[in-house]
Amino acid sequence: MKSIASILVCAGAILFAACSSQPKSEKEQQKTLIKDNTLADNNQTPERMQVSDKQENVVFRGKEYRSSVTRRPDESLPLVKNEEGERFIDNRIYLRLTGGGKTVIDKAFTKADFAQIVDARFLQHAILEGLVFDHTTPQGFVYAASVAYPNSDLYVPLRLTITPDGKIQLSKDKLMEEPPAEEEENKVSSN
Repeated sequence: MKSIASILVCAGAILFAACSSQPKSEKEQQKTLIKDNTLADNNQTPERMQVSDKQENVVFRGKEYRSSVTRRPDESLPLVKNEEGERFIDNRIYLRLTGGGKTVIDKAFTKADFAQIVDARFLQHAILEGLVFDHTTPQGFVYAASVAYPNSDLYVPLRLTITPDGKIQLSKDKLMEEPPAEEEENKVSSN
């Protein structure tokens, strides 16, 4: 009798172990997967662009100016997340333009500076990608900027015109095109 009882106990233990190790239901698997992805997402190091520093001399109305544009990832800005859940550190871009011993402009830009001309939904998932000197016009110094979805080809081209007295005019730009030849001659050198 004892041997039958011990066989039944062993069989019950085996049956219990087999039942408890059955595959999880699809719903339980999804919960586990979501939990694992959330943990992985929280551990992901946000991506960042490289620091860039571009300085160049520019001639405007016969006078030489020095343009300096520095892009730095800025961890104090809100993180940007794409559709895949990847996180990115947004950039702050410093523009300094001097000439004749005077500072024309010395300003730090973030994507928030373009909120009046870029759609808010686009801006929410985009970073300030770049700012470069483009050419001069009779109105002043023209810089091209872009606000873009990180790691994609989606961007909004922007145009900043800086007057010689430091006023800024912002506008959306058309897709990049070549400046007229006479304006390009005003661009002198890069360092």
